[in-house]
Amino acid sequence: MERQATKAAVLVVGAGPVGLALALELGLRGIECVIIDERDGKVNLPKMNTVSTRTMEFCRRWGVAPKIKQAGVGENYPLDVRFITSMAGYELLRLRYPSYRERGQLDYSPEGMCVCSQLWFDPILMERVRTLPNVSLRLLTRLDGFVQSDDTIRAEVMSVPSGLKETIVASYLVGCDGADSSVRDMAGIRLLGDPRLNSNVNVFFHCPAFVSLQNVRPAQMHRIVGAEGMWGNMHALDGRGLWRMTVQLRGDSEPDIDAIIRRVAGCDVDFEVRAVFKWDRRKMVADRYQNGRVFLAGDSAHQMSTTGGFGMNTGIGDAVDLAWKLEATLKGWGGPFLLESYEIERKPIAMRNLEEATEMFLQSKAMHPGDAIVEDSSEGERLRAAFTEALLAGNIRRQFEVEGIALGYRYDPSFIVCPDGTPPPPDEVSTYTQTARPGSRAPHAWLSGGRSTLDLFGDGFKLLRFGGEAPDVKDLLTAAVAQQMPIAVVDLEEREIAKLYERKLVLVRPDGHVAWRADSPPQDARDLVDRVRGAQR
Repeated sequence: MERQATKAAVLVVGAGPVGLALALELGLRGIECVIIDERDGKVNLPKMNTVSTRTMEFCRRWGVAPKIKQAGVGENYPLDVRFITSMAGYELLRLRYPSYRERGQLDYSPEGMCVCSQLWFDPILMERVRTLPNVSLRLLTRLDGFVQSDDTIRAEVMSVPSGLKETIVASYLVGCDGADSSVRDMAGIRLLGDPRLNSNVNVFFHCPAFVSLQNVRPAQMHRIVGAEGMWGNMHALDGRGLWRMTVQLRGDSEPDIDAIIRRVAGCDVDFEVRAVFKWDRRKMVADRYQNGRVFLAGDSAHQMSTTGGFGMNTGIGDAVDLAWKLEATLKGWGGPFLLESYEIERKPIAMRNLEEATEMFLQSKAMHPGDAIVEDSSEGERLRAAFTEALLAGNIRRQFEVEGIALGYRYDPSFIVCPDGTPPPPDEVSTYTQTARPGSRAPHAWLSGGRSTLDLFGDGFKLLRFGGEAPDVKDLLTAAVAQQMPIAVVDLEEREIAKLYERKLVLVRPDGHVAWRADSPPQDARDLVDRVRGAQR
């Protein structure tokens, strides 16, 4: 059958959350792209469940944040975490976390972390992607191979149902095709690290009886504790009867799923298993994120323990960073080195996050309370009290309070960031301190009309100008226009916001990170423009 040829600026392989996020970013920036996936787009077994505060800020820009907050457990469901021997057994510890409605507005973000299973998250993103006229979404389409030259990628793809083959000619190809990425293999990129911290099985099942077994106040997550320690965890997906459970496997024998669910229940209940999936917990990162015109993002570039919920959110950060750099390069205002900054900025974040996720997992794995912890005896009572004390002494909250990880990552080592000589704030897991120091996420503050400062960013560079006597930035604007770099001046008079940003002039990148700041215009405006657009290293 004769092949057809299609042209696109970017070919995205993989229509999971990271690929969809990249397609959204590109589509909203006016970049023509094709996104393919050999699957049918249905989520049969949800893997991710946590949408970080930073990812929700991106969802806000994409116009889907309200839908995500309404999906899953909804706005009124408490996000508590319980440590239990079983659903009908002993509650060892409950960490109380408010529902979205109880949480209210945060002082550092217009959004906030959400619990939204992949059952709903992916379809919400996919629905939004389908509204973009410059994005072509092709499911049941497999990448068979590609060849790259100095200026193009020629990819061979095939329709799975029909067998029809097609050549897609693109300027760039991005592999968002997961842990077993074919793009990574075809590009000759290696994974480094530990491929098996442990083995697990995920079970997606329906059991309304579990809702009434949660005590008076429901919880979103349940950590299951036995003689061997924390051997499993379970997430409420909708608050009404859908659950996703992860169980650590021991040995090579096939797990008895029915027996596992009954052990978690602690009593006789009716349930329906909908899907089962085995997987290995990993600590791995690609040796490089780029090979010529081919890039990796998400699990194709890094794989980490699910502890802490960093995996997908790290991948979506990759997509946002890469998208504006692809846009700039394709539209001609990005410098010849701009795309090199993608790995320089994102790989250290992946390393930081996978180290923390691994440490969190090993902390949980090391706890072995003893056989009697499930018993109705004085020894059981003693072991339960000791285990609870050990959880608190080990700062178990660290695994669930991760705003520092979500929001505090910085790009200051990058050559497209201009340091101002100020010391960096502490890089902490749980605590996030807003700062406009170059390389950091630009701080949130409320503007009039219910807008956030974050709502200003996304379309080109923004030059924030504070104070009544605004510095003259004509030379900077002229230098940007000469290079066709999109830039707009935003004058802000609110003193509290000026205090938060600390300088009279702050240049914010399209991804919402600060590129430069000062109290006066740069002495060499052309040099600054060339630096932030990647025309020099």
